[in-house]
Amino acid sequence: CSGLACDARDAAGEWWLPSERREGKRAVDRRAAEFLREVQYETLEGHCQAPLVVSHSHFIRGLFKRYRDAADVTTKPFSVKKLANCGVVAVDVVFDDAAGGAPSMRNPRLLFGSALEGDGESDESSEDESGSRLERAKNF
Repeated sequence: CSGLACDARDAAGEWWLPSERREGKRAVDRRAAEFLREVQYETLEGHCQAPLVVSHSHFIRGLFKRYRDAADVTTKPFSVKKLANCGVVAVDVVFDDAAGGAPSMRNPRLLFGSALEGDGESDESSEDESGSRLERAKNF
């Protein structure tokens, strides 16, 4: 993690369940809520302004299903389609503690030529469509 504040504690050990055990909906709901509380804490405490998270596409889709801002129509595809392998999405997460509401995810943007599985569209703002995502990310 050279030059970046990096917390890899949750990736140090085997964190996933064995294939014969499936996590139930309530457990996923708890994990999603805990994850967003951690993101909120890290930003409020000044540890980071824009956290970079590496996760599984199904978990990302689940976050959008649970916390997308329904008024933001751009969030709907992220709640029903899977982010392609090695895909990158930027999203604004709004925490409204004053109103006691749940966080909401708004304004998702696909980056570095990423796509949602099955839609065949890539990030139009990427300048170098012929290069690999990794190369574009290095030059970001």
